[in-house]
Amino acid sequence: MAFKFSTELRRQQAVSGSLKSILDGCVARFYSGPVPASSDSALSGNTLLLELKTSVGGNLTFEANAEGATLKKALSEIWTGDAVAGGTMTFMRLEKPGDTGSGGTESVRVQATVGGPDADIVVSTTLIELGETRVLEYFAIALIEYV
Repeated sequence: MAFKFSTELRRQQAVSGSLKSILDGCVARFYSGPVPASSDSALSGNTLLLELKTSVGGNLTFEANAEGATLKKALSEIWTGDAVAGGTMTFMRLEKPGDTGSGGTESVRVQATVGGPDADIVVSTTLIELGETRVLEYFAIALIEYV
């Protein structure tokens, strides 16, 4: 699998900004249900299970340097949140706080599968209970060259 970048994110990166500047201020939302075909696709039959912000309630940011073309979460931040519903996490989206999950090419999103060793984001268990606290200790997006 691989992270899926929305059309708007790719447009902004091509024209006006760094991946860091585009993604700073996002939240990480974990969903249950079928994984949308693309990050531009609308949520359909999905339930929001968990939203991660910083431990002080702020939106997420990334390190200023991208050593090895890898953008890492700000090491000074603890990304955490309490589950707003119980279920099985199947995918995550980094998205702006006001994102409604509708389809289209206007939203900044990074979509990733959640699960075991073959998933984009590996977790010890995909099951989450209402009110359970989760912490994402490490998160990185590597931009790789295809040849």
